[in-house]
Amino acid sequence: MARALKDKTTIDMFDEYVPRADVVPEFAPERVRAPQLSRLIARGISEALADSGKERGEIVQEVHEFLGEGAGKFSENILNAYASESREDQTPNIIRFAAITKATGDPRLLNLIAQECGWIVVDKKYKAAIDEAMIGDEIKQREQEIERLRSDKNKANKIWRSKV
Repeated sequence: MARALKDKTTIDMFDEYVPRADVVPEFAPERVRAPQLSRLIARGISEALADSGKERGEIVQEVHEFLGEGAGKFSENILNAYASESREDQTPNIIRFAAITKATGDPRLLNLIAQECGWIVVDKKYKAAIDEAMIGDEIKQREQEIERLRSDKNKANKIWRSKV
């Protein structure tokens, strides 16, 4: 039996398919969970380093470039300590945490902290859509308020007319 030739004139709808990225990038809960915030941060840093595709020395170099002299004595050993759950005494300050986030390019680190506060971090390209949705919600609330006021006004008019 002869094999069918591939149809080169029909576009394959999956050829250029790119799966949708998560609007709120976050670590898989089973990969990053810990009873203490310091351990949660260490797990997040460890995962971000592993997923970055970069060598740790490269991350250290990028942290130095980002912070300049503010990087101080930041080294690969310190980075390893930040990524280790057993080194609870080694948690990065916010400046170094931001630099590690930038160097790994992993916004999940920011969401790790934001979610502890009940917030999320989203890519700024979604800001206009979020603003639009928030304005839409505000419009709905104002329309409901106007309806309630009209209803109150109509009730007041009925009472006033019944007394006249």
